[in-house]
Amino acid sequence: MRMRYALLCLILACTFLAKPANATTWSVCSSGCDSTSIQGAISLASAYDTVIINNSDIYNEQVNMNVTGLNLTSNSSVMPIINASSLSTCIGSSCYYHNASIYVNSNDTSISNLKIICNHTDYTEYPVSGIIVNTTMTNYGIQKALNNVSINNVTIINQGNFNTGLGAGIWIAPRTSNIIVSNSNIFMTSVSGAHESGSGGSGIALGLYTSEDLINRIRNVTLINNFINNSQQSQVSAESWFGSGGFSQQGKSNAILITNGYNLTIENNSLYAVNGLGIEIGRAH
Repeated sequence: MRMRYALLCLILACTFLAKPANATTWSVCSSGCDSTSIQGAISLASAYDTVIINNSDIYNEQVNMNVTGLNLTSNSSVMPIINASSLSTCIGSSCYYHNASIYVNSNDTSISNLKIICNHTDYTEYPVSGIIVNTTMTNYGIQKALNNVSINNVTIINQGNFNTGLGAGIWIAPRTSNIIVSNSNIFMTSVSGAHESGSGGSGIALGLYTSEDLINRIRNVTLINNFINNSQQSQVSAESWFGSGGFSQQGKSNAILITNGYNLTIENNSLYAVNGLGIEIGRAH
């Protein structure tokens, strides 16, 4: 198994880390760097550049990774924090699904060595996720294809309250392929109940639990060496986003929810769910 994992890492290194010779690294810190904000550094970046956070500060912003080949990481011994709490701006066509702390909307991207906090205590119309992979659509309302995303060594804390929906820790949308989530920690909690527009969210969710899952498949996903603790205990009184199979009357909160997926590898994960399942395989409808 170790040999297989080493081989997988070697393949992913070739897939995600091969950068052009002229790729640039853009630095982020409170002073003396290329930018004082993460999104500001991304706006400077070209294809296959790296944005590196040089300190362990807290960055109160939502991030849109909309540059092909972008590598977002940090070199701090203590993870910097992206705190999108109570920031509920939808980016692109994402309001069709969710709000998020980080949107991944370009091919060949990677995220590593970060902590993401989304403690949403204000009402939002849509649930909030830590990371959403692929929310862009064509002008005809068709999901765009997105390929090659690596999420490694990331901690996500997603907390909601009475009026706020929990989305997912990491949500992967249809028509997405070649995704790896590894060595990451996801904590899903709720400080109280949830009303009819709230949700019991899943740690990692694959798919929409709609007919879109039958049309546009998610392919080649690897979930390995992750820790997911879903302690959200509330019973939702009506519809629940990404609970027991997306829209649920029970409001279960799973560690991993799969309603769309082909060629999946799930290995060596520690999964805990107080009010749901470790892994639930749903059915699109």
